Amino acid sequence: MLPLALTLAAMAVAPLLDAVSRRRPEVESTLDGLVVVVVLGVVLLMVLPFGLSVAGWGALPAMLGGALLAGAARRLPRLGAASAGLAVAGVLLHALIDGAALAAPMGHAHPLSAAVVLHALPVGLAVWRAARRAAGPAPAAALLLLTGLTTAAGYGAAGQVIAVAQAPAAALVLCGLAGALLHVVGHLHGPGVRRAEGFGALAGAAVVGWLVHHEHGVPLAGPELAAEEAFLALAVEAGPALLVGFGVAGLLRSFGRPGREAAGLALGVPLLGPPVAALWAAAMGVMALGLPPQREGAPVLAGRLRAALRFGFVETVDRAAPWILAGLGAGALLEPLLPADALAGFPAEAAVVTASLLGAPLTVGAAALVPLVAVLMHKGLSAGAAVALLLVAPRHLGDVRSGAWIVGLSMGAGLLVDGLLPALQAPGLHAAAAHAHGPVERFSAGFLLALGVTSLLRQGTGGFLGVLRAEEDPRRTT
Repeated sequence: MLPLALTLAAMAVAPLLDAVSRRRPEVESTLDGLVVVVVLGVVLLMVLPFGLSVAGWGALPAMLGGALLAGAARRLPRLGAASAGLAVAGVLLHALIDGAALAAPMGHAHPLSAAVVLHALPVGLAVWRAARRAAGPAPAAALLLLTGLTTAAGYGAAGQVIAVAQAPAAALVLCGLAGALLHVVGHLHGPGVRRAEGFGALAGAAVVGWLVHHEHGVPLAGPELAAEEAFLALAVEAGPALLVGFGVAGLLRSFGRPGREAAGLALGVPLLGPPVAALWAAAMGVMALGLPPQREGAPVLAGRLRAALRFGFVETVDRAAPWILAGLGAGALLEPLLPADALAGFPAEAAVVTASLLGAPLTVGAAALVPLVAVLMHKGLSAGAAVALLLVAPRHLGDVRSGAWIVGLSMGAGLLVDGLLPALQAPGLHAAAAHAHGPVERFSAGFLLALGVTSLLRQGTGGFLGVLRAEEDPRRTT
């Protein structure tokens, strides 16, 4: 009973903590960062893997559908009630499962109960703040009370709840509702203090890391790496090249040349292999011949070094760090879920065409695609399909002429690569995880971590997540 009492007490404290924080902007911003990161982490790193393990790959479109429906409701006032209803249902269903987890058998009670108690306060704050801003304090209090009662009901009926939750249909419903909650919470941050938001986000990341390590693991598809192992292998292996890429981006910009792709290309050298990265770079050069030229003003000679350092290690990091983190996370989650030969039987020509067509409507940063593509190549994706996806997905297609040129060239480049070099493969991910990393790689990984942390503190949660949504932070002054 003690874990349940602590969980309910943490929820009850949420309104008091929110009332205190509203009088101090830095405290409110810290809580905003904490809440957003914890809820995003719970949904993406705990609910989604659970759905994938129970319901299979249908969990992904279910979660995406919930998020898209909530997004449409946010833009269309008439659907606002539907969006709110989905989010509320997601909160209550998650509370029911949390209550059941609090009643886990003795062998698993400590980590599960501690995990539920630990994220009860951030989730309670998220429920209270979202409801208070949308409907006022009285409905928010009622929803928080209902959430607590639902948690208690889950505790009392733990056996039945766990049995129902293991059904594929229930897992799909949970993922869809979690997707709606994901969208709602992603817009909770306000015009607060950026540095305080960043510190809150770092605290939230620590909470999420503890939760993922102690409560849930991503199910393994055979002898694959665990998600944590894959993340570390990808990140540490890419460290030195990525630092060089940031520096090259700054130097190119200081001499009036566009350098925004440099970080992605540098990331590709260790993760995709030098041959694939070189072919990608060559195809990008050919593609640029058929597109409008990009012009970037160059500073005077005396200020070029300072401008290069600022653009490479501040501005480029601010734009690339969220994408790199998203790509590393997506690749790390995908590694244990797919068997090693998942894509090996797919015909190379069909893979190239599919990659070009699927990538065309996307506008995903190249730095996010590289780790994901590296894992897909590890699972059997052809080098040509990888090059095609890397060419088309990071670009706005623009008008019909530019779009046709980009898609056509990506297909042609991919087919050419597979035709000339059918056996080309990326470096082995398992080998990268197994070999001992040297001091250069460790230093680079630590330095990149420091750059990412300072970027988060500089931008705050809103600015950091806004990069992924292609939104400009209104608080940005640089």
